[in-house]
Amino acid sequence: MKKSSSLALGNFFKTKKQILKADIQKLIKTNHQLC
Repeated sequence: MKKSSSLALGNFFKTKKQILKADIQKLIKTNHQLC
């Protein structure tokens, strides 16, 4: 049980990282459009 919960946590952080990356890329794109 502990193993599966840690795996779920890992997946959660992975998706969070991907979302953060996408948000950062969006910010960079909007910044370029503003400049």
